[in-house]
Amino acid sequence: MSMNCDETLGTLLPALLRRRPGAVRSGAVVQVIVPDARECRWFYEFHEDDVVATRGVSTSSDLTLSFVSEDLARFLDDTIDFDHALATKRVKVMGDASLLLALAAAVRQ
Repeated sequence: MSMNCDETLGTLLPALLRRRPGAVRSGAVVQVIVPDARECRWFYEFHEDDVVATRGVSTSSDLTLSFVSEDLARFLDDTIDFDHALATKRVKVMGDASLLLALAAAVRQ
């Protein structure tokens, strides 16, 4: 997947998350940062039946994920080896890591 921030984080990821918005607890805020893509920062507010995607940095988040663009693509197509990505610091997880499993479940088909 070619990394286009607005397409990937503003359109594709929200569409995937909206298939199962209840997978992540209502009220949770997840921040995604792609440090190798200039100004690529989006956050997602989860509600019982919707996910609201907003460009920028949230003033408060329950979970922040930082992915290099290549690993973001792997996360979205469910082929990432999280243990390796975390060990090599290609993916950084800050905050409530328990939301990570729920987020992955929401993205999976």
